[in-house]
Amino acid sequence: MAELRFTDDNGLSGFHHAIIKGHNNLVKILLTQEPELLHMEVEDSSRNTSMHLIVHSRNLTLLKIVAEFDPDYKVENSLGDTPLHYAIMNADTSMAKMLINLGGEELTTIRNKAGQIPVQLAKETKTKMALQDHTSNSSISSFNNSVAPRFKPTQHSMQNAGYKQALSSVMRGDQLT
Repeated sequence: MAELRFTDDNGLSGFHHAIIKGHNNLVKILLTQEPELLHMEVEDSSRNTSMHLIVHSRNLTLLKIVAEFDPDYKVENSLGDTPLHYAIMNADTSMAKMLINLGGEELTTIRNKAGQIPVQLAKETKTKMALQDHTSNSSISSFNNSVAPRFKPTQHSMQNAGYKQALSSVMRGDQLT
């Protein structure tokens, strides 16, 4: 299945496109056959992983699916941001709570390369309060409102052989049946 690792001009593989477009069943099938796809980085300057893309896509169902494949919830991109940092930058309280439930409260103490723990990236008081209520870590000091999600996936064609029909459909934005 090495062909699943070919990437488009943005560094995204067919697997990454399946995540971004919410093709949960295809993602599960691919992970069943090649679980290490979950740890594959996007080949861009941020070095985001499949976990970052799942969180960025705000797909709770997909996060539940990948939980079966023992993902690394502490994985960091080139900026030191974990998937929990991303969930909080997106003000996605539901995703943040699920990540903490699945990965443990220690996720709330991981600092990125800017020295920020995830809750310091919360843009809204509502998000900060929800996270405080959900974890035992209530030491919120400063907040950085200038941080935005670091990639905006776009649609590109892929140079891929295996699973050609399904992955080509995903890349075009077609609905899978």
